Amino acid sequence: MASPVQKMPERIIGFDGVSVRYYDRGRIMTALHDVNFAITPGQSVAILGTKGSGKSTLVRLLCNIEKPLVGRVVHHNMTVSWPVWARTGLIRSMTARDNIRFTAQLYGRSAPDIIRRVDDFAHLGAKMDVLLGDLPSSTMAKVMFATAAALDFDCYPIDDWLATHDHEFRRRAEDTLQSLRQHSTLVLATSRTNFVRTYCDVAYVLHRGVLTHHDTIDEAIRYYRGCAASSEAAEDTEATEAGY
Repeated sequence: MASPVQKMPERIIGFDGVSVRYYDRGRIMTALHDVNFAITPGQSVAILGTKGSGKSTLVRLLCNIEKPLVGRVVHHNMTVSWPVWARTGLIRSMTARDNIRFTAQLYGRSAPDIIRRVDDFAHLGAKMDVLLGDLPSSTMAKVMFATAAALDFDCYPIDDWLATHDHEFRRRAEDTLQSLRQHSTLVLATSRTNFVRTYCDVAYVLHRGVLTHHDTIDEAIRYYRGCAASSEAAEDTEATEAGY
């Protein structure tokens, strides 16, 4: 397949012949195989895939958390946030306020403004000055999400959807994502087709490490459901052969 970054537009994130392999119990496993695609401003991109299809690996590459074994990931004049629902990445021995201040300064932004915007969104109150290590992981996720939204990145990778019992926070987060779509690019890696229909206008399916583009959301969902059915059948066969 031709490289999506050979003729590079002014702003782009491109995967150019990207492959990732790793060892698992003495076997070489392929997480991604020869992935080529481009993300440009204004898109809301779906990466549909079942568990183990390589979605999280793709998101980590997009965020520059990992590097590919083969190929390259090009970031050209587009900033990328960390994975939106991340629960790691902050310093647990610092308060929420100090973490937000440190992150704002790291990205060259006004710390007081970012702290105010995070608190307005996450409603941390007195928790703002508690060590993160003493707070539940759900609070860390709120801080990570609100800080990312306040920093106004060009691209927001989302590794599946938020699982929380805080329905008010979830509502605010979903409203914020709809707002971010107006000026930023979303990349939603998920198995949940209802969210793809709500948030995305460009669709890919990732199956066994191979990424395929589809002309419409409906076409991608049909292909994904076929892939999911074949994966379930393969798992049932493996379980039968193993004697479960």
